[in-house]
Amino acid sequence: MKKIPYLCSVVIVSLGLIGCSNTIEKTNSSGSKQVENSEDSVLSIKKEISEIKLTRVEDNKISKSETYNEDLIKEFNKAIQNSTSEKIDLKKQKEKKSVCSNMTVTFKDDSKEEFLVWNENNNQIIITKDTNEKSTQGLKLNKETPKMVTNLLNNLK
Repeated sequence: MKKIPYLCSVVIVSLGLIGCSNTIEKTNSSGSKQVENSEDSVLSIKKEISEIKLTRVEDNKISKSETYNEDLIKEFNKAIQNSTSEKIDLKKQKEKKSVCSNMTVTFKDDSKEEFLVWNENNNQIIITKDTNEKSTQGLKLNKETPKMVTNLLNNLK
């Protein structure tokens, strides 16, 4: 008689543990996929950057800034890795002409990618790919971004 309640409780506990372990695995795998997708869609930080060029065209004036400084590029990579992903409505941003500058990133394999960089109201820097889509994923740099990176990106104001 004691075997039946004992077996039932063992089966219930086992099924509960199996169900909990499967749920945890599913949430971890989907969370890591989201991070990978946002990184791939915005900035390919897996490649090594050799040069960063910023260009701003405003009122028929062209301002340029560029760097080959390896320390600055390393700090830029860290800032990108620590940034948060954010959905951006490019149509509204381009209509407001709030794009601060265009950024061209040259990688060590000589490939290039174009990005848009702008500042939000509270000096938050946002970087996104320049596409013809209505909205895209962008990266918002955290407030802990190194000063040398923010100085480079704000240099063209």
